[in-house]
Amino acid sequence: MCEFSKLRAFERFDLTAPATIRQPGNENGADHHLLLTKDISSKGAYFSTMEPVSYTGHVQVELLLQVTDSDYHVNYVYMTTAGEIVRRDERGLAIQFDEDAMLKPFHIN
Repeated sequence: MCEFSKLRAFERFDLTAPATIRQPGNENGADHHLLLTKDISSKGAYFSTMEPVSYTGHVQVELLLQVTDSDYHVNYVYMTTAGEIVRRDERGLAIQFDEDAMLKPFHIN
């Protein structure tokens, strides 16, 4: 096997950030799960779960990312995207993000 075949196509970053997922079509918002990212790339992420999640297929994802600028000021970015669950195990799940993601500043007054 070629050593390069073990490399991921997109760089992954060890990043712990709060996230929620929910299945589209559930309009009341009651059926959502709070997760933490374990690693993330521009195309997807692995999410640690507090309990097993039975979701399959497409999900809506919301993330709150902490960003520190060169002057060490902390800012937050709110990200929403859709994605598909591509792997699930007893500790979490992997979601491949769709192409359309929305990022916007999350201001704390």
